[in-house]
Amino acid sequence: MIIQAIHQVDYKLDHILFVTGGRMTNEVIDSFNLLKSVIFCDKDDEKGEFLLENYTTLVRTRFCGFNDQGECREDTHSMITESTAISIMINSCKGGTPIYVDNPPIYAELDQRLAEATEKGDNEKVKELKKKLDEIKVEKTTNKDKRDKSRKILLDGLEKSEKNRKNQKNLPKKPFEANEMRKFGTEIIPLMNQIKILEEKEKNIDDKDDKTEVELKKAYTKKKEDLENDLRNKIEKYADERVEKEKGKVTVVKNDGNDKKMNGQAALTAGAAGTALISIGAVFMNAFVPGLGSGLSEILIGLMKPK
Repeated sequence: MIIQAIHQVDYKLDHILFVTGGRMTNEVIDSFNLLKSVIFCDKDDEKGEFLLENYTTLVRTRFCGFNDQGECREDTHSMITESTAISIMINSCKGGTPIYVDNPPIYAELDQRLAEATEKGDNEKVKELKKKLDEIKVEKTTNKDKRDKSRKILLDGLEKSEKNRKNQKNLPKKPFEANEMRKFGTEIIPLMNQIKILEEKEKNIDDKDDKTEVELKKAYTKKKEDLENDLRNKIEKYADERVEKEKGKVTVVKNDGNDKKMNGQAALTAGAAGTALISIGAVFMNAFVPGLGSGLSEILIGLMKPK
């Protein structure tokens, strides 16, 4: 949950990772524009630039040649020359050169299921899971090695980027402060906390035969729904203000004619270069409150508490 994670580090970020897998698409570019122009929208008014760009590094995952620097440089060059939109996006990530990694699965869920089956004494399940794990033993070892190497590459890349930022005169030395998000957080985090409290109260009422408790649960549910509606309205207002501020760069698409319905796939589709196409009823809602909307494309944000 973006807003709560950032709240925990006092809205200060040392570095932001924009992670994408596979080739660069218009949807990825739109997601990046959404991230910097609507979610983290603090700007350098003098230069007219989004401050987020100075702290963002592009991370390309699922890249087989991640361990070959020559192949990584070749891929970066290929992306930059592929289109103007991609070139603008990559060059705007001033937090460091693109980092290449590969994080194949290590099937940790199978290990977990094996541990659970062993604890329960389910011998048939244990036998079945051990067989599966034996079949993928070599793959697991290989994948773990790739993940370990990727982790080192990522950490080394971040360390190099931090040193570079401190040595560059035109780049800020202090952490990025999401001041617009901070203002917004003071409005919606209390609502989110109240909703969480009401959800816990609902769970604790399970006596369906007690009329008093049934009525109390209804009251909690009604109050929670009212708070959720208030939360949606505040998020939409915040989005509308950002969109108004960035007219011509961000286009809002309403969600099936009913913004209060938070279901459905986010409408992130290709637009002109520099345009983010946003479905308020899905993408933006989920960026702040998962469960009220669908997924936020392939954005992952690396939050590191400033030293």
